[in-house]
Amino acid sequence: MNQQIDFDNDNKLPFNTNGYTDSAVMMCFHCDQIGETKLVYERGMWTYLMCIAMQCICGPLGSVVLFMNDCKDIYHICRNCKAVVGITEKQIKFQ
Repeated sequence: MNQQIDFDNDNKLPFNTNGYTDSAVMMCFHCDQIGETKLVYERGMWTYLMCIAMQCICGPLGSVVLFMNDCKDIYHICRNCKAVVGITEKQIKFQ
């Protein structure tokens, strides 16, 4: 799957980290510092939908989905100013 990435023309760094699943080096648009982002995993709608679906199939064991990072949204945080610089939300993809 090809993703559209916007780059800063001077530094060839991404403007935001939306869609990234790994930490990325970027220039923070809040503090103008260049650095690697910190990843924070948060439960989102996808996590809870998967939990409900898995509980219908597996019973109480379906709650394990709440603790899996693969089912959580990813927030990219600037290590310098602690601002959110990008969000990657888990989505249902039908192919």
